[in-house]
Amino acid sequence: MALMTAESIVELDLILEAVYEAAEKGKSVVEIDWFYGLHVYTQEQIIDHLQLSGYNVTFEHRRDDPVDLLKVAW
Repeated sequence: MALMTAESIVELDLILEAVYEAAEKGKSVVEIDWFYGLHVYTQEQIIDHLQLSGYNVTFEHRRDDPVDLLKVAW
């Protein structure tokens, strides 16, 4: 895995914070709708890190919303 950029680290931290909060509430998945506003390279770095850390990363397209969701499960 390549070194992560500062932007990737900040955004990954926000995602992991959402993951930890969801886990504390007994949930096993979190949906991130702002992920696709990030630069493609940042997205790739975050996805690589999450997958290498054992998280299940999937994408979901909703018909009523043009923005796809990043779903992170554990």
